Amino acid sequence: MNNKNEMQDFALRITNSMLYDELHRYAREYSLPVERLTELAVKRLVEDIELFRSLRTAHLSSK
Repeated sequence: MNNKNEMQDFALRITNSMLYDELHRYAREYSLPVERLTELAVKRLVEDIELFRSLRTAHLSSK
């Protein structure tokens, strides 16, 4: 799915109480809804994964 305009709703169950507390603390501190903060965190995670995948691919292709 490459359509950036298409949105999907999903629920995220946070079972780690410390993570739950931290998300809510940061949301209050930065005046953001927890959902937006979580979305930003997931976006960052995906970008980091893509970066490491591209580095690994470049490293493997240089051998």
